[in-house]
Amino acid sequence: MNTETNPKIEIHLIHIEEKSFKLDLSEDTNSACLKENLKINIGYSISPDITNNTIVLEVAAKYVCINNTILDYTASLTFRLENMSSIIEISDNKIIEKATIIPTLLNVAIGTLRGMLAIKTVGTILKDYPIPLINVNSILKNGMNQKTN
Repeated sequence: MNTETNPKIEIHLIHIEEKSFKLDLSEDTNSACLKENLKINIGYSISPDITNNTIVLEVAAKYVCINNTILDYTASLTFRLENMSSIIEISDNKIIEKATIIPTLLNVAIGTLRGMLAIKTVGTILKDYPIPLINVNSILKNGMNQKTN
């Protein structure tokens, strides 16, 4: 295997932090309303820091029912990538991957957010509405929300 075209990739999740949490369940938020009208939106931003070999990935979930935001949650995950400059390059404020890692990082982040939300919604009507499984490639195709340092 040629290591120049296939660099060795070591990824470590080094920090998870809750950035914001807002839950606003009114009396008229009920199972029928949620079953028919609940929309779950997922967003993310990526901030690589090549100097420190880290990527901060913020991922957010917003639950909307009949135009009312009933839950808004954001978490931040920091990953360390050994030899990051051999995997990622920043050009014109865009992330250029030399090896595909962003879908993996986004899968980890969404899975982590799913678990964090499961804990936050215990005892509420939202306990039966976890973040669904998501094809991250479809999210990535819709355009990356990238921040570069």
